[in-house]
Amino acid sequence: MQPFPSFSVGQDAYNLFAVEKKAFEDASGWNDTSRGSYTGDPSGGAILAVREQLERTFAPGVNAAARAITEWGKIQLHMMRWGYDMPRTIAMLGDSRPDLGVVLSRETFDGISQVQVDPETLMPMPRSLRLLILDELYAKGLVSGQEYRRRLPFGWTRNLETPDTDHHARAKRVCEAIRRTGRADALPINWQDNEAIHQDVLERELILPDDLDPAIKQAAQARWVMLAQQAAMKAGMMAPPPEPTGGGKKDGKSKRGAGLDPREQPFAGTSPYVAAGTAAQMAGETDEQRAGVTFDQMQPL
Repeated sequence: MQPFPSFSVGQDAYNLFAVEKKAFEDASGWNDTSRGSYTGDPSGGAILAVREQLERTFAPGVNAAARAITEWGKIQLHMMRWGYDMPRTIAMLGDSRPDLGVVLSRETFDGISQVQVDPETLMPMPRSLRLLILDELYAKGLVSGQEYRRRLPFGWTRNLETPDTDHHARAKRVCEAIRRTGRADALPINWQDNEAIHQDVLERELILPDDLDPAIKQAAQARWVMLAQQAAMKAGMMAPPPEPTGGGKKDGKSKRGAGLDPREQPFAGTSPYVAAGTAAQMAGETDEQRAGVTFDQMQPL
């Protein structure tokens, strides 16, 4: 009998365990790629390649889930159209929700409603790619510094159609209120509103679509005009004062009343250096009436 020398199977067993673990991670999708780790140059192209590898792993399951949710949504619409004999009060959740709940009945589901789930919204995205997208948006000036700081901790890249999510959410609520009431003043216009964002949402939601009620479009147009007037008022208040005309002493004349003809009437907007009546007083308007008109114009809409 010839004895064999002793040997160890520890390293072989460890290699077999590592191979089985890697195969299981690739099959389930929870691998190094989905965890956000990569090797090589951490550039934009490398991160995009990592995302492509991740999408290849999750694409079959995500597409199947999107189709299943779409079909189940259609079934729910038919069930509500058949069974909602009594109106149901439904709470609206989310940043762009209306301020009040919605009452749904059988007449609400008239067969026009359509459910569609985009698989792209269900596709997971590595955090490194989300941070890269935020950095590029901030470098191009598409998002403000405040919005960048708000999105940075969790790498939010959804709802990038607006530079400020808070103003965009309120603009969506305003559009929903106008759509339900048909009034331009359904919600008050705040002095702190971002008029450009509100006007953009009004144009996309209510003004440009041609299949809406003309009364709703007219109300949206009226609110758009009110927002433009408020923006003009803000611009007028923040405009720098004009330069005073005339200079110092020249040819033995002081700057008091310099550049003015003796028969010329100075106005308040030209920062005059001589005391004189205003054009309103010359037209017969009193100081009390002029102050009242100015006060009414400065009131927020």
